[in-house]
Amino acid sequence: MDSITTTSYEKWILDDELLDRLYCFSAGIDQLAVENCLDMMIALGPGGDYLQHPSTFQNCRSLYLPEISDWNTYEDWEKAGQRDVLRSAHEKCDRILDKCEGMVLPGEVDHEIEAYFKAI
Repeated sequence: MDSITTTSYEKWILDDELLDRLYCFSAGIDQLAVENCLDMMIALGPGGDYLQHPSTFQNCRSLYLPEISDWNTYEDWEKAGQRDVLRSAHEKCDRILDKCEGMVLPGEVDHEIEAYFKAI
């Protein structure tokens, strides 16, 4: 973001989602889920359609599902209104800010900062 001379709350939201994804994947896969998948593969046998099996979809989505990013197909994304990821991040930012109960800085410090920016 131009050598940190600008700030984008939306970028922070997207970075947070990426870090959540990395944290989830670095934690590893639950062994019980793997064992259940193996049982399903054995039951379906050679030539079975493992990828289309409902348990595959369930296990895949239970590992990690993003809040902001859209993992649907392009066609499904188009049908859903072509929602822009920055708009979704902005709306999440608005929800977070709406929950804030007050200023983080004392009032007099906030006024000094405002006066400084008006002066430059």
